Amino acid sequence: MATWQRTRLPIGHRTPVRAGELRDQDQCHPPSGGWHWPEWIAEAVGTAALFGIGFSVVAVLLSQRSPIADAVHGIRFLLVGVNFGVLSAAIAVSPLGRRSGAHLNPAVTLGFWLRGSVHPHDLAGYFAAQFCGALAGTWASGFVLGRWATSIHRGRTSPNPVGTLPGVAIEAGLTFVLLGTVFACVGTRRLLGWTPAIVAIVLTILIWVGSPLTGASMNPARSFAPALLESNPDSLWVYFAGPAIGAFAAAVAGWRRPMTAKLVHDPRYRSTMRCSAFLGAQARYADAGFLPLDQ
Repeated sequence: MATWQRTRLPIGHRTPVRAGELRDQDQCHPPSGGWHWPEWIAEAVGTAALFGIGFSVVAVLLSQRSPIADAVHGIRFLLVGVNFGVLSAAIAVSPLGRRSGAHLNPAVTLGFWLRGSVHPHDLAGYFAAQFCGALAGTWASGFVLGRWATSIHRGRTSPNPVGTLPGVAIEAGLTFVLLGTVFACVGTRRLLGWTPAIVAIVLTILIWVGSPLTGASMNPARSFAPALLESNPDSLWVYFAGPAIGAFAAAVAGWRRPMTAKLVHDPRYRSTMRCSAFLGAQARYADAGFLPLDQ
């Protein structure tokens, strides 16, 4: 917890101060309701970028039309994981991610809502943004790459290698690990600043391991968009049920209460979600030039 002292500063400069105890008025704020269009639009654009760029890279790696497909065949799933892991981290640290929190996944938003960090208004708004963004990004990838994209079915996922019920279990397990990692990071001050990097590494590993089995979606919007554009909703329910079960399990597993529902908490951007006392005070005092030393 941090204590704050006022000093005379040149305009635009900030001074770090030591940690101590927060005053009563510096306590956390609950999630707020309302029409949060800037956050929802940022989430939609970030999700569109994730899948527009991500599926384009997947097509280059996996399409039979690609000149490098044979060369990377043995490590293709690892590269797909690196692709989405790096993209997710890049969006999280971008202005878009700092504005919205960079959930980019209905399962992540659902998990934070179950932990009491997201208002029902934002739950609905983020869901709409994520599904619309995934559709826009997937469509854009197909429009740009044409037959390269259709040759990989626009990135459509299928549980056929293992079956539907095992597919639900695998997707639930993968999502549980992903959400557990997110909750552990945003619930621990020492890990908070490393959240995008840690999540990127874990996401890379999960996609590498899970892709041969179910496609390692962990994201209903990610599976919904290609299925809709390919007019092939077979087994799509697997990618709604599995991540929802995994998110619920992670939310009730007893992780530390999140300090923030954003992967990167930047005090320059408002937070419509629950914010801890430490981060709430940081946000209120940042404009006055104060930042704690032990973030």
